[in-house]
Amino acid sequence: VLRWPQAHQRRYRPTYANEFEAWQQRPLNSVYPIVWMDAVHYKAREDWRYINKAISTLLGLNIDGEKEILGIYLSVPAID
Repeated sequence: VLRWPQAHQRRYRPTYANEFEAWQQRPLNSVYPIVWMDAVHYKAREDWRYINKAISTLLGLNIDGEKEILGIYLSVPAID
């Protein structure tokens, strides 16, 4: 879970919430000849301890040769 200060949430959420929801609900093509996946790994403090997390992005090349971001995902660490 990403935690933003309340001031940031009040300021930016109304501005981008509708655009982000529309982007999440957009129709995707049925074929992407090439798909790339990349991740940024980082440590985050949660419940007074540091855990490893990653933000993964999926990028696809459509049949018209244009790149599209297919998804952005925040990893959930495995519980031992």
